[in-house]
Amino acid sequence: GCEFALSEVWAKGGEGGIALAEKVLETLEKKESRKKEQQNEILLYIEQNYRNADLSQTQVADAFQISTYTLSRLFKNQIGIGFTEYVNTKRIEYAKELLLTTKQTTRDVAEAAGIPNYNYFLRLFKATSGESPTSFRQKAKREHGHEDNFTSESLHHDF
Repeated sequence: GCEFALSEVWAKGGEGGIALAEKVLETLEKKESRKKEQQNEILLYIEQNYRNADLSQTQVADAFQISTYTLSRLFKNQIGIGFTEYVNTKRIEYAKELLLTTKQTTRDVAEAAGIPNYNYFLRLFKATSGESPTSFRQKAKREHGHEDNFTSESLHHDF
């Protein structure tokens, strides 16, 4: 590992030591680059699949041939929150978008967002947003005028 390589650097000293140190550094940088690449691939995979109710930490870890422990650490260390919290945040954000841009029932919205357990969806939505999906939708309608004028276009302005 690293410890051995670094002690070798100190033992050699001079030019040979510097060359070895550069080689160790290069190896570490390549490893870090691969890790970053994999992290981006995992995030992209989640982005493409978070609406699927079957998406789980185990499923993602298996897809990338890493342990759930490694996946969990990657999220905690690199993103700052856990895997489940990350996926649930994406699902609730999508649910909000659907509540604002469609006339789907909250039950259908929950299903579409990847949370088929309706009671869990309601608890999660309230915990995340501080209000129920229904009151979120009603408040948005009041703030943005009549519901027919409120489409996804009004959410995405091109400046």
